[in-house]
Amino acid sequence: MSIRSFASTLGVLTLVLSVAATACADGTVWEGKWSVAGTHTVKGNYTGSVTTTRVSGNKYSVQEEVVYADGKHENYSANATLSGSSSDRTRSFKFSYKVSSNGMLDALGGGAGATVTVSAKFTGTKKSMSGSWYVTQKRSVKGTETWTKADRSTITAVEPKEVGAGTENRELTILGTNLPRSGGLNAADVAFLAGTAADPKAKVTRILDFSDNGSSIKVALTVAKDDAPGKRSIKIGDAVGKDLLTITPPEARLKLGGSATATTGGFLKLFVPDNSGGELTLSGATVELHEKTTDGAVITGSNGVYTFCDNKAGWYFVKVTGSGNGTISARFVQKGEVKGDKKPWNFWYFPFYERGANMNLYSPNGTYEKFDQVLGLKHDPDGYKKFSKYRHMDSDKFKEPTTDEEKAKYDQNTTKGWAYCYARSTDSKKSWWGHCWGAVVASSIYKQPKAATLKGPDGKDLSFNEEEAEGLLTDYFTNHSVNPVNYVNECPPGRPTDKLKEDVDEYADDFLIGLQTGIRKNGLPLASNLRAASTGDDDKDQVWNHVIWKYEARFLEVEGKDDATYLKVELDVTATDDVFPSSEYAHRDEAFVMQMKYDESGNLQRDSREFQNWVSADHFCPSYLWRIESATSYGTENEVLGDKLSKLESLFKHAKINP
Repeated sequence: MSIRSFASTLGVLTLVLSVAATACADGTVWEGKWSVAGTHTVKGNYTGSVTTTRVSGNKYSVQEEVVYADGKHENYSANATLSGSSSDRTRSFKFSYKVSSNGMLDALGGGAGATVTVSAKFTGTKKSMSGSWYVTQKRSVKGTETWTKADRSTITAVEPKEVGAGTENRELTILGTNLPRSGGLNAADVAFLAGTAADPKAKVTRILDFSDNGSSIKVALTVAKDDAPGKRSIKIGDAVGKDLLTITPPEARLKLGGSATATTGGFLKLFVPDNSGGELTLSGATVELHEKTTDGAVITGSNGVYTFCDNKAGWYFVKVTGSGNGTISARFVQKGEVKGDKKPWNFWYFPFYERGANMNLYSPNGTYEKFDQVLGLKHDPDGYKKFSKYRHMDSDKFKEPTTDEEKAKYDQNTTKGWAYCYARSTDSKKSWWGHCWGAVVASSIYKQPKAATLKGPDGKDLSFNEEEAEGLLTDYFTNHSVNPVNYVNECPPGRPTDKLKEDVDEYADDFLIGLQTGIRKNGLPLASNLRAASTGDDDKDQVWNHVIWKYEARFLEVEGKDDATYLKVELDVTATDDVFPSSEYAHRDEAFVMQMKYDESGNLQRDSREFQNWVSADHFCPSYLWRIESATSYGTENEVLGDKLSKLESLFKHAKINP
């Protein structure tokens, strides 16, 4: 009586039932569960199960599920009328399937409109379900499908034996014999009984796994917080396991960033977030930390500090092992830091605005002037004639020089002269303009430049300190485009507040994940426009490019929500800073507060706009967060310097970071 062999081969089928025998008059109910074994002419051997359910009289519904040798599952259903003589040990049935689409008709030897006939014969004990169906598939489909009465299912145990009210999606293993082995079982088919009635507050949310031998089924169980404590029986089909599961009162919980009290031997449930890892510190009492369940594996720590690697987030249980009541505090911190020669170097941004001796690249006797001597670049007496005042940074306010001495400075033939023409300003409103972008690019790609003494064409020694070596390299990249790994882009400036669904809120998760991936996981610096260190609205669009190389994130449960997976993240970032003279000890620090929603496995819910909130910032939210992997080979602002990168690298022995 198999439907599968034809439905899976032909496509759409119309069932036409032909019964040759008289109606069954003895009242026998021919329903139950059957094990199936057979052969499909195209797909090969299969096994599975059939469930026949009486609808009314001799009308039955038939549900069949099979699995082939390659692991593919298929499900089929049909309605049927069973009939035969009550005195016969043998009952014969004939089922005809009319082909309504071509499908794989060659396998059956017929065309559209052809009728394929299946004959079924039952042999067994009179008025009993024991025995076997033998189903012969006619025409060119050959083979026999055997139905054998399935052994009765039993439920013997459950692991764990106790589950607290308020549990969500807890993994539960049901143990027994002849349990369902595959996907024919739905979550709603598993019931937990309080007495004889199903408990509506203890529900299986999904089936997780089946054992091949029918000895176990893994499910995800959710129990409402207000469910009554007590014993529960487990029912699957006709099988009932009596009083196997105990629902306990809601588990006492230890909040991140908070504290709780438990007696010796007592447990506190704790959620550890974020699969990027971190350090959990438990203080105030002697404890054991158990993974996933109260009887789970004990996690090893040192002096109350437990290190979590990737993909270890989720629920844990803290057991008090010391005497008396123990008040325990929990703190979870995640850190990331770029180390060694991959750590970005601080730099002076060498502003275009005139700041004084050695603070500009074009200063008298400064960086450009010495580099011009190394390159042997000579002053062009007619340089001023080639100068275009319309390209000057202060073109709207530019005043023509009146003396020959002043005109001589406008010489596009040298790096110093070109900068004096087009990379210099006397407008104080542009005082924040400078080479910070070039410095960010160079500091992301190159190791720390070193001081060098070079010789000019005349053999004269020309000394460049570390600041000047950095300045030339950053000037080369000042106007270059880059090839970035983009974690955040075009984030508005803020200022963020505790209101939900502000424009900046949707960037909070991207910023945190960028730090975790770029710095903690990959150990590489990240470029960012941290904007002005100001809270004035007039300053929000200023660009202050830095390179972030360290962060610390502290995770605390959001107050007043009673949700362990809704967390506040106190985030501190450390970046390079613009100071003169630059120093390896200089840095810019920014603090942010965010709120994030996680699932119970510790995965950040990135599209959760009902929870995600960029709450506050010291100043403004950064506009971008990139890992700069390389820069284009063109775009240098100082046109005289533009073709001299290889010369710079050779003279100063610049070395790139090995990613």
